[in-house]
Formats: sequence, structure tokens, C-alpha cells
Amino acid sequence: MENLLNRLVKAKQQIKKVLFGMNYYKGLIFKIVVYALLIIFGFLYIYPLLFMMITSLKGPEDLVDTSIKWIPRELVFANFTTAIQELSYWKALYKSIIVALVPSVINTAVGALCAYGFSRFRFPGKKFLFAIMLITFIIPKQLINIPQYTWYYRLDIVGSLFTYILPSTFGQGLYSAIYILVLYSMFNLIPIQLEESAKMDGASTVTIFIKVALPLVIPGIITVFLFSFVWYWNDASTAALYLAQPGKDYWATLPVMLERYQNAIFSITHGGVGAVLYQGIRMAGTLLSILPLLIIYFSLQRYFVESVERTGIAGE
Repeated sequence: MENLLNRLVKAKQQIKKVLFGMNYYKGLIFKIVVYALLIIFGFLYIYPLLFMMITSLKGPEDLVDTSIKWIPRELVFANFTTAIQELSYWKALYKSIIVALVPSVINTAVGALCAYGFSRFRFPGKKFLFAIMLITFIIPKQLINIPQYTWYYRLDIVGSLFTYILPSTFGQGLYSAIYILVLYSMFNLIPIQLEESAKMDGASTVTIFIKVALPLVIPGIITVFLFSFVWYWNDASTAALYLAQPGKDYWATLPVMLERYQNAIFSITHGGVGAVLYQGIRMAGTLLSILPLLIIYFSLQRYFVESVERTGIAGE
């Protein structure tokens, strides 16, 4: 009887160990909950892409047939051909890359300089200027669009890339405050002793910044560039306001061309049932417009994750 009780106690302890583990995060129940949450959240993120991809491969018959959800009766790749023609895809792709790349490079360089200055130097009004920098992110950009557009119009740069280059050069690009804050956090993690040692060896401030500080924040630099590139790429409203004006339409980006196509379809169908027939082309165009971003993200994912771990950017 005593042996039986001992076996039951050991079995109970073994089951408890398997279910809850020595630490709660090593138990089976905890792992099941974590994986269930990951699957749920993963599906929430993947579902729009799946819907977009499947819809882009549907023909008109499948689009109007409500019984066809996930498996088209026939794969129609002509939607992508039509989307490429309607969006002038290759020209718009080139323009989108330039429009997103140039200010992103400037944003990253200027953000690194500002962040290093705030992190390493003491000067009068430092806290005040840092607070002003943060306030520029809080103020909605819609509030400054009119005075900014008026200023650009007087400078005669509306419709040119200088409407993006000018604010980026002075640290006022799209969401520049976030980039400065992220890099500021990473520079603060660098031991000051490294820079003091370089100074004792005769290195100048510029040399220390380029050869000591910057190499240690490469993951943050790449993350900031990635965020800037994505935000400039997707910012159709600003591009339509400053770059794609009547008569000055050279820098019309992919999101702008896609929005124009959607507006043209709406004007033809008036938002009625006929708009469904163009859904496949719209989804194909949308998929083509985000494809470069997906390629860039997966190429730089390792650096992005490393920066999140080091700076806590997800919480900011």
C-alpha cells in the first residue's frame, strides 16, 4: 500500500513537472498558451496578405460568385499584367525607390548626428531642445501641411524631390523624432570609457563618432533606415500633395498611382457592384506595390530584431 502511495506521489510530481515545469515558462501549459497566441496573432497578420494574394488571382466570374472564397476555379495571372500597365509599374517603382531612398538616407545620417550630440555633449538648453524635438512628433502633420505647402510654393519646389530633401536635411523629415530617439537610446548604451580611450590616443570627436560610435549602433542605423524607407514609401497623402501636382507629376509614386487607379474605378462604377470586377486588378496592384518592402524587410530582419532587443523600440 505504501509503495502504491509513493508511486502516486511520484506520478503526481511528474505530471506537475511536465505541465508546469520547474519554472512556469518551461511547462507544457505555458508553451501551449504561447504557441496558441503566436498562431492567432500570426494569422491576424497573414490573413490580409492571403486575401490579397488569392483575390489578385481571381477572374471576374470568381469575384462575383460569393461561394468562391479561398480556392479560385481558375488562376488569372492577367490581373498582374493589367496592374503593371495601369500603374506604369516600372517607372513608378523607380520613382518610389528614389523618393523613399534619398530622404531616408538623409534622415538616418542627420538622426545619427543629432542623437550623438544629445547623448554625448552638454550645452545650454539641451533638455529644452530635446523636448521640442519630441513635440514635433506629437503634432499631427495635417496641422502644418498648409503653411508648409505655402512655403514650398514660394520656394518654387512643389513637384520636386526637394520638398522631401529640405526637411530631412534639417532633422524634420517624416517621423524624424523617432529616429533620433532610437539612436539616442543606442548611443547611451555605449560605454563612455571606449570614447575616452580613443581621445587619449589622440582621436578627434569626428573620428570617435565615425570609427567608434557608429559601428556599435549599426543595427539601430539599419532599423531607422528601414522604418524611414517604409514610411516614405507608404505615405501617399504627402506624395500626392507635394510631388504629384498637376503639371508637375514626374515623381508620382506607386501608392499615388494606385490611389489614382482606385479613384478612376470609383468614378466609373460609382462604388457599385461593378467595382467588384476590378477587385482582382486592385489587389494585384497593391501586392506589387508592397512586394519591394517585403523583400527589404526579410533581407534586413536580423538587424531589425537585434535593434528591438537592444533599444526596446517596440515599446516606444
